[in-house]
Amino acid sequence: MTAKIVAEGLSLRYPNGHEALRGVDLVVRSGELVALVGSNGAGKSSLLRCLVRLQEPTGGRAVTNGVDVRRAGKRQLRRLRQDVGFVFQRFNLVDRISVFQNVVHGAIGREGTRCVVPAFCTAAVRTEAMECLDRVGLAHLAGRRVDTLSGGQRQRVAIARTLMQKPRLVLADEPVASLDPAAGQDVMELLRSIAVERDLTVVAALHQVDFALTYTQRIVGLQDGRVTLDRPTAGCTAAQLSAVYGGDQQQLEKVN
Repeated sequence: MTAKIVAEGLSLRYPNGHEALRGVDLVVRSGELVALVGSNGAGKSSLLRCLVRLQEPTGGRAVTNGVDVRRAGKRQLRRLRQDVGFVFQRFNLVDRISVFQNVVHGAIGREGTRCVVPAFCTAAVRTEAMECLDRVGLAHLAGRRVDTLSGGQRQRVAIARTLMQKPRLVLADEPVASLDPAAGQDVMELLRSIAVERDLTVVAALHQVDFALTYTQRIVGLQDGRVTLDRPTAGCTAAQLSAVYGGDQQQLEKVN
């Protein structure tokens, strides 16, 4: 399988000396659904953001969708970000406009700035936006303002907007952290089913061990900016994964 992500010795050190990433090595292949697990400050979000240079790595190498991220120029980096869907914990939507408008904005990278105003888009783009909303179960709310929706509905809007990008790779940074358990379950089920349908590669940072065990194929654990666990989900238990959070070296050795 083609590698969608290759990180080699990837590091991130802040000016104050804090090391968010310490020599991370990671390969994610096409079609994989991977969970990043670990406690707050373990480096999950930093890793995802470095993979598309939303944060500037300070060492090592990252190749995402075939692009050497640290060496990419502005134009190449812009194209890379257009090809990678990024789902944020806080949705990153425009609250005061409609659900439909937010989803159409996902086509800006490939269709141009005319998609800022849906009326200026082609009929094909508008139809596609409604199809994406239908896929996440929100076509009936297309005209509603985003700030009237629940958290789970907002995250589904964000996923529909990501689908408008037509990405082959999706990075999800704590996509269910701010949702109640039922809404979180719905969002994870949606991500998994869409990944299968569209042959997407998905890397999701998750706090919820049970979601990682239920919805992903592979689990990568981070502690203090280092990879301490990397194995298929099958055979992992909640107790073993909890070692990633608690630093239980004996349990980590068992699961590895």
